[in-house]
Amino acid sequence: MKNRISIILTLCLLCAWLGGCGDGDFVSQVSPQGPDKGEKPNVTLCTDLHPGEGAYDGDVIQDFLDTVPGYNEEFTVTVERIPQEGTQRETAISRIRTEMASGAGPDVFFCVCGEDGLFQYPQALMERGGFLPLDSYISQAQYMEWDSLIPVLMEAGRAEQGQMLLPVSYCMSASLVEKEGCTLSETFPLTWDQALASQDPWVQSACWRLDCFDEVLGELADYSQDVLTFSEDELAARLEEASQATIAEEVRQEGAPLFLPDITISPSNVDMLSPKSPEYLMIPQYNTSGGVTASITGFVGINANARNPEAAFRLVDWLFSRESRENSEINIYFTGLPTDIELVQKEHTLRYIDNVSQRKKWYLGEWNYQQIRSLIGQINAVNFITPLNGEMNTLFQEYRAEDDPDKRQALIHKHYSTMQMMVAES
Repeated sequence: MKNRISIILTLCLLCAWLGGCGDGDFVSQVSPQGPDKGEKPNVTLCTDLHPGEGAYDGDVIQDFLDTVPGYNEEFTVTVERIPQEGTQRETAISRIRTEMASGAGPDVFFCVCGEDGLFQYPQALMERGGFLPLDSYISQAQYMEWDSLIPVLMEAGRAEQGQMLLPVSYCMSASLVEKEGCTLSETFPLTWDQALASQDPWVQSACWRLDCFDEVLGELADYSQDVLTFSEDELAARLEEASQATIAEEVRQEGAPLFLPDITISPSNVDMLSPKSPEYLMIPQYNTSGGVTASITGFVGINANARNPEAAFRLVDWLFSRESRENSEINIYFTGLPTDIELVQKEHTLRYIDNVSQRKKWYLGEWNYQQIRSLIGQINAVNFITPLNGEMNTLFQEYRAEDDPDKRQALIHKHYSTMQMMVAES
């Protein structure tokens, strides 16, 4: 999980990195067999979630199901949990991927994005038809607050066939400076190059700690074509620029407003982001095309082979209801900011786990809430967190630790070739 102290505004950041299956195109059953007459439909729910520290001792999945309208009266649910680690996890992931590739598998998935997750490259699987298009189901949803979901984030789950994945949580990167005593001289948005060259010390310093260099390049891959979206030469140029970024002297001066160059805005950072926090100016880490890169940390999808897709969507519909998102413990396990931005306001509030594992409500003060809304309005690139993000950030750390130009170039070539192969095999 990526916890950056940089305004990683992705509010609840980063979570491990979801994995995907890449064994060719997925076979869809032409007419899946539903339940016999008089028999309740059964839905198989597969979960790969992140409990994190202070995880709930009870059964969050069952607690969620017990609140779903119609559960056990109109349909039943069988839960398949992906084990957290070890050979049992590897075996479970391998089995489900094989089932899906052969036209079977669980009906619905609740997942976080992770390097060793069930779906390492969710968008690649989406493009190959592994998930069910949901537009007709969404249009008839009873509980989902679709109009409150952030459009640019939901668009990342759309393919030519329609809306196939529904992002549940996300994160962004930015730097925070206390509003009191600070005035920004730039007009946003900016490009990455403009931010680096800015004469405003706060804007320039927002580029300082690049623990999330992957966001600088925007969307990293085009999974409809299985190619990277940037060249090796562009990657080299951006790495050189990033390695020279520094924190401006004015930001270090005594009496200057508090500056947090690397932070996570989310319920996991309640000490710095709460109703009692200072009012911050939020400066995003801009990408090369002049906007903010958001990272999807959790999502849901329905198997293209689902035997009971209507009943499966009932779980999805309820998960996105206000009542569920405000009160169900399961939402903590998606590890990110909710894609329904209104949930971080006082009128709604989210649950979170504090440092002593107590459940509390969390929301942002009005000023900081409006700052986040401004950042959301500048999002122009969205990535599901995949092994590409890890490879990119590993390259950046190795690059900064190496001074020899030839060895730096060799590092770039090695990692770029690896990323090309990762996307081609996704």
